[in-house]
Amino acid sequence: MLLFWILFLPIFPLQSTTTTVEVNFFTESFTFYLPEGYRPPAKQKHWTASGLRNAYRQLEKTNYAALLKQWLDLKKSKELNDWLLFQLIQVTHQNTFPKASTQQIDILNWFVLSKIGYDARLAYYNADLYLYLKSSTFLFEVPFLEEGGNQYFNFSTITSGKFDSKPFYWPVVMEEVGNLDFSFHFEAWPKLKARTLSRDFRFNIGLDTILLTIATNALIGDIMATYPLLAEETYLNTPLSERSEEQLLTQITRYLEGKSEKQRLAWLAAFTRSAFVYMEDEIQFGYNKPMVAEETLLYPASDCEDRVALFFQIAQKLTIAPMIIIAFPDHLTLGIADPSIGGDFVPYKGKNYFICDPTGPEGSNAIGVMPFPYRGKDFEVIKEWNIR
Repeated sequence: MLLFWILFLPIFPLQSTTTTVEVNFFTESFTFYLPEGYRPPAKQKHWTASGLRNAYRQLEKTNYAALLKQWLDLKKSKELNDWLLFQLIQVTHQNTFPKASTQQIDILNWFVLSKIGYDARLAYYNADLYLYLKSSTFLFEVPFLEEGGNQYFNFSTITSGKFDSKPFYWPVVMEEVGNLDFSFHFEAWPKLKARTLSRDFRFNIGLDTILLTIATNALIGDIMATYPLLAEETYLNTPLSERSEEQLLTQITRYLEGKSEKQRLAWLAAFTRSAFVYMEDEIQFGYNKPMVAEETLLYPASDCEDRVALFFQIAQKLTIAPMIIIAFPDHLTLGIADPSIGGDFVPYKGKNYFICDPTGPEGSNAIGVMPFPYRGKDFEVIKEWNIR
């Protein structure tokens, strides 16, 4: 039987002045002004629904709207997605209240995200408190709840992986439930100061040695290191940074001038196969780490899914032929509906998609060849491009 405590959480005394806090956020620094009285509730051994609601109401008495405007203005000007906005809100709270517990910070985050318009909820039991947010993005290895056909993910443990299967009361919901769906996707990279990392990529095509020098944005690697594990399609859809894409295409197109479509795709396959060391994630990182296209340029080694992401992003600029990404249980490859490629293909929606494997064999630019272990094996198409 669940017990309920009649308890209201005490609020720290109101401050007489606005609090100023400096926040380092990746490559930039921002100053925030927190209104008088904006503080977390006191620590509790037993959280209660009535106490949490009272804490929310106390925060409503502050000039919180001015603080929300600071975050939302930065979200717009710096083109932050929802995940980066959440991190900015959290680090602001952590820097302002360095002695606050994780639970106290979660209460502040809950209040702010609810006021912005997200469906944010708190689950509690004794001293345990967890922040949940509604999102249609599919996350792996993150605890979640389901209600009314919606998924609510545990943001208190989203990157730590530390979650005990303890009982808790169903999440506290305020009257004004938001309807914004929390997204992890990038339409474009944020306008934060780049952290430039210049890298050379050397590979051979026949007797020719090709050298590409690209100034990549290491900030993207820093951002992705904060991410939970997402569905494969999210990494495939995420674009290169504008600067890296421009440099890559400028240098690549010099070599592709006058070449046929098949030769252009073969050249690109040679690049993704041979300009990088092949290494499984578990060996390079110690865990499963899919990469977006830019990360493939940042790290010394990569595997099949990383090279498919890079090939896919570049190929969209080199061909108009429809493409599909083909998933086997332990391999990712790519097919292009261009008959000039010839060779091995897979049929899909009335077209033949000829194999352009971005991973191997190393040292080869031959396309139209299905990797031998996967010939005749069952597959799944996980991504379509330019298919009408």
